[in-house]
Amino acid sequence: MKNILICNALIFLVITTASSKTNYDYYKYRSYYNKARLFAAEKKYQEACSNYKEAFKYGNQYLPDNLALEEYAESLLATSDTLNSLEAFRKAVVKGSNVAYLGINDNFSKKNADLFFKDYPKLRSEYWRTKINEIDTYIELKNLEATDQAVRTNFFNRILRNEFNKLMEITDSINFIKLKQLVIEKGASPECFLMLHLYGDNQKYVPFYDSIFRRGILEGKISPQFYVYWYDRQRIYVEKKSTQIYGEYNLIDQGEKNYSPDLNPIEDMENVDKRRAELGLMTLEEWAKVQHGALPEAYKKMKEKAKSKK
Repeated sequence: MKNILICNALIFLVITTASSKTNYDYYKYRSYYNKARLFAAEKKYQEACSNYKEAFKYGNQYLPDNLALEEYAESLLATSDTLNSLEAFRKAVVKGSNVAYLGINDNFSKKNADLFFKDYPKLRSEYWRTKINEIDTYIELKNLEATDQAVRTNFFNRILRNEFNKLMEITDSINFIKLKQLVIEKGASPECFLMLHLYGDNQKYVPFYDSIFRRGILEGKISPQFYVYWYDRQRIYVEKKSTQIYGEYNLIDQGEKNYSPDLNPIEDMENVDKRRAELGLMTLEEWAKVQHGALPEAYKKMKEKAKSKK
C-alpha cells in the first residue's frame, strides 16, 4: 500500500511538473484569438493586438500559426507599430507564410521592406529546418495533389465526361490508399486538398478522417475552419444532403453570382453556436461580422427572438 502511494505521488509530481512547463490551453487560445479578430474587424486595433498577445500565451508549437501571426502583424501595422509588425511577419514566415502572399512592399517603407526581403531566405530556411523530419511526407503528399491536378488539367475538357469521371475515380482511389498509409504510418496531416474529393467508395474514409480532424483540432495541429468546411461540404456536395451543421458552407461563397446565405438551411439551428464553440469557433453572428457576410434569415430571427426575451 505504501509503495502504491509513493508511486501515485511520483506520477502526480511528474504530471504536475510537465504541465507547469506549458500554458497550452486550446479553448483559451481560441477565445482570445476570436476576440482579436472581432476587434480587428471593428478597426479597434489596439484591443486586437492585446488579445492576440493573450492568445499566444496559450499556444503550443502549432499555435500561433502563420495565419494568426500575419493577422497580428496587420493589426500592429494599423497601430503604426512598424518594427513589431515586421517582427511578427518574420515569425509568420518561420511558421510557413509565403512572401508572395504578404503585403510587405505595399505596407512598409522601402527601407523596412528591403530589410525583410534580405532576411527572407534565412527565415524560410529556418521554417524548413523545423520541417526536416516531415520533408518526405510533405513531398509525398504534394505528389498526390499534383497527380490529382494533372489529371484534371489534362483530361477535363479533352475526353467524354463519363470517361473523365471514371479516370478521376481511379485516381482518387489510388491517392486515398496512399494518403491513409501516410497518415497511419508517418503521421501525416490529412488537412489537404484531397479531402475535398471523398467521392463514391472513398466516403468509407469519412469516419476515419473525422476522428483525426477532431483530435488534431484540440491539439492545435488542424484548423477548425478547414474542418467545418470539409464536414459540411462532404454532407452537401458529396452526400447530397440539403442541410449543413456548422453554418459556414454557403457563407464562403458570398459575392458569387446567385449567392444566398439561406441556401442549405442549418440543421438544429438552436445549437449551431454550441457546436461551433465545441471546436473553438466564434458564433455564426460574430463570424459573419469578421467576414463581412450575410446571415441566414432563420438564424437572424432566432437571435432577435432570444434578445427580445431578455
